[in-house]
Amino acid sequence: MELENNINLKTALKEEKPAGPETNPALEEPERPLPDGLRYLMVGLLVVGLVGVLGFGYIRQSSVKPPATTAAADGSDCKDPVTENRLRETLKQSPNDFTTLMDWGQYNLSCDKNYAAAVAAYRQASELSDQANSTVSADERTEAHFRLGLAYFYNQNMNEARSQFQMIIKENPQDASALFALGSSYRDNPEIASAYLKQVEQIAPGSEMAQLAQTMLDGFSKGSATPGTTPAVTPPAK
Repeated sequence: MELENNINLKTALKEEKPAGPETNPALEEPERPLPDGLRYLMVGLLVVGLVGVLGFGYIRQSSVKPPATTAAADGSDCKDPVTENRLRETLKQSPNDFTTLMDWGQYNLSCDKNYAAAVAAYRQASELSDQANSTVSADERTEAHFRLGLAYFYNQNMNEARSQFQMIIKENPQDASALFALGSSYRDNPEIASAYLKQVEQIAPGSEMAQLAQTMLDGFSKGSATPGTTPAVTPPAK
């Protein structure tokens, strides 16, 4: 059974709510899953772990797609009640604001480590970006779907994660970020993973992303689940 079916929903605002308009799904905070030893989800050949993947998000934002959000994305201890309350209040007032949904998703993914809540926020943002009358740019739409895939990945829902990455690749076969993420999701199947990771090296030779891909490929060739070198990932200048 999918992990999502085991998550019990509860109110994100932690307070009694009078009867009124429907609540924003992005603010409904599911209880956090217990990943049974897979807390960082980048287990085995995905050598960079939690910090590295969030750093990989930096690589994407700085070199592949313009960021659609201003929330922290470096995996540092960025949990902040002031920021959290500001985002919650903004979503109460404007539940369909794309940028705020992206910020809320990034806050939950990077700061609160609440991956189920990140999925809810990014899914809503993606649905908004897919509407025929959406004012969201093509790059922002791609970013929303990519981050939704990443949130699914962290939440251990690999089928949904792959679906998002594959959609991006179908629209743009040269998207190295989506290829890297898709390859990473197949870390338990070296043959499939290697095919995607090699494409990353071809599309973005010499990049940090290509270095991460090569480290994973080296691990496959050595038959090691934990390659010895963890590439340093430096966030872009603010």
